[in-house]
Amino acid sequence: MSGACSFTFGGANVFNNHFFAANGNVTSPTSNSDVGNAFTLPVPLRFIGFSFVKPNVNRGEFCLTVDGAPARYFQISGESKYTPAQFDLVLEAGSMIRLQVTYSLQENAFLSCLITLHFVPEYSNEHVLGDFGLNVIPFGGNVNVDRRLWLRFAAQASTALDADDKNFTTMFTVPAPMRLFRLGYQRSSLVGANLDGSLQLYKNGAPLEHGDCTLWDASGVVDFSIPEDSPLRQLNAGDVIQVAFEHGIIPGSCIITLYTTQRTAI
Repeated sequence: MSGACSFTFGGANVFNNHFFAANGNVTSPTSNSDVGNAFTLPVPLRFIGFSFVKPNVNRGEFCLTVDGAPARYFQISGESKYTPAQFDLVLEAGSMIRLQVTYSLQENAFLSCLITLHFVPEYSNEHVLGDFGLNVIPFGGNVNVDRRLWLRFAAQASTALDADDKNFTTMFTVPAPMRLFRLGYQRSSLVGANLDGSLQLYKNGAPLEHGDCTLWDASGVVDFSIPEDSPLRQLNAGDVIQVAFEHGIIPGSCIITLYTTQRTAI
């Protein structure tokens, strides 16, 4: 079994029925309807446990929803803990996951909280990864003008953006060799509208050849137009990765998740 991949949610003063913010922190605002609360999965993943940290011991409850429907309920108390999975749960490729509060003790349980879900790829159903693990590299921000804007690394969807490609908050430095795999997203554009918009992957300050993705829906998973065996998919330790909105319909608030594999060659 390869190493786990993780998805982090956060929020402050999280009320009943509110969703935690994807890529959120302990000061993130939350809502019962906003975009910026979901991750879309690129392959089948098996849930192996969750961890949390918060500043009080008050009991709270939340629900993992999958594609808008309740999947599992969790109860937590204390300030921090890791809890391994007590049940068998495999989520299919393309599933959209959220965390929704179902009990917050008069809004006192989740005054500020981080919750991280941990998964491993389910190889019995998905063989495209071989025996190699999956890495989760999150970006986010509010793309509110039709010009090139760089999303910020590990940012929530409401984060303000600008056009400064030298801003270090837009950069992820690759720690070990890995290969580009797919890109998941959730954004605030209306379902049924003309939603095409282009994202471009930048590597070491330059646009990566064929490293563009078109977003057609309000959420989903897309692939790059790079052949699977192309060296263009290879990322090496020390490479700096950025994701930019290039043109098209303004996506608004969005969560962009870059997925890579721990494979180093094909």
